[in-house]
Amino acid sequence: MANIYGPVFHILARCRYDGNGCGAQEQGIKVPLENKFHDMVFGLVYDTFKRTKASKRQSISVNVIYASLPINYPEYIDRDCSSILTLDIFPTDDSVVGLLGAYDNLPRYHHNCVELGRLARLQVLPLRFNSLTGPIPTALSNCSNLQILQLSRNKLVGHIPWEFSKLSNLQNLYLWENRLNGEIPSSISNCTHLQIILDLDSNQFSGTVPLEFGKLLQLQKLVLWGNHLVSGSSSLPILEALTNCSSLEYIDLSLNNLTGIMPSTVGLLSTSLYYLGLALNELEGYLADEIGNLTKLAELQLRGNYFNRTIPSTLSILPNLERSYLNNNNLQGLIPRTLGQAKRLGLLALSDNMLSRQILDSLGDIPQLRVLLLHHNQL
Repeated sequence: MANIYGPVFHILARCRYDGNGCGAQEQGIKVPLENKFHDMVFGLVYDTFKRTKASKRQSISVNVIYASLPINYPEYIDRDCSSILTLDIFPTDDSVVGLLGAYDNLPRYHHNCVELGRLARLQVLPLRFNSLTGPIPTALSNCSNLQILQLSRNKLVGHIPWEFSKLSNLQNLYLWENRLNGEIPSSISNCTHLQIILDLDSNQFSGTVPLEFGKLLQLQKLVLWGNHLVSGSSSLPILEALTNCSSLEYIDLSLNNLTGIMPSTVGLLSTSLYYLGLALNELEGYLADEIGNLTKLAELQLRGNYFNRTIPSTLSILPNLERSYLNNNNLQGLIPRTLGQAKRLGLLALSDNMLSRQILDSLGDIPQLRVLLLHHNQL
């Protein structure tokens, strides 16, 4: 037998122990990648499904099975895997990454068990950290029970399928570090259960951020940094749209092509917001005083823009602010004396601006301050 392996195949199978050997005894098994174990491994995968009656496959006692899947052993995989809850495929090392082949060809290797669109009960699909190529299959939209889709750090190209709007149970969507492009489809807002949405950083998405995201009332995290997104108007309308998301905790729109001014509606964002990232864009004008309403804010990332007014004194009333990055802008005037009241501030970056006059003694009153960057100003 040739010593050729496909990717590691990790199944969380729906299975209940019924006295026939399927269940608890197999939980947590990790099988060495040696030829002499092939029959045992794939007999075990096979038995996990075969020894469980169809009626009991709808009950759940999650078992974890690890196996190295030889390409020439498809006959060991049960033909009926519609009850799989979680399917996780990942490479063991660089030598097996290429064996997975293009994403669209995945069923060619595991056609009896991994025709993804036919896994009607599938809830979790983590395929991150592979070398998957090609477009995202639209067939995934047939997995109507899918809750978590993790395709990050691959080499996927093309657009996000608009058919994803059918995934009404989707809660978490991770697509970061791929080569995806085009506009982000507004139809994703139909996935009303999205909680950690569109971790889409480090792609090539263009166009505006869909205002329809404001309809995602359960939204907790929006990460879109490192794309080519634009504002759509002079006042960042996406920030106003997101004021409807009362559970929002994390926004990162950094490293895009956003232009315009910071709207006063920034102060109406969720009171749970602890991170606001708008760094490395082309925003200008003033920093809205209303930012002082974000009482849970712990980190403010505004570096690398063109803000050219004064620093708002309301920053000092943010009781949980720990890190404030305002460096590499065109901020002018005095450093507000009230910043000395920011009791939890540990990092204050004001370098590479146009701040003038003396360095205030009140900055020494900040008890937690460990990093203070003031170089390249007019102090």
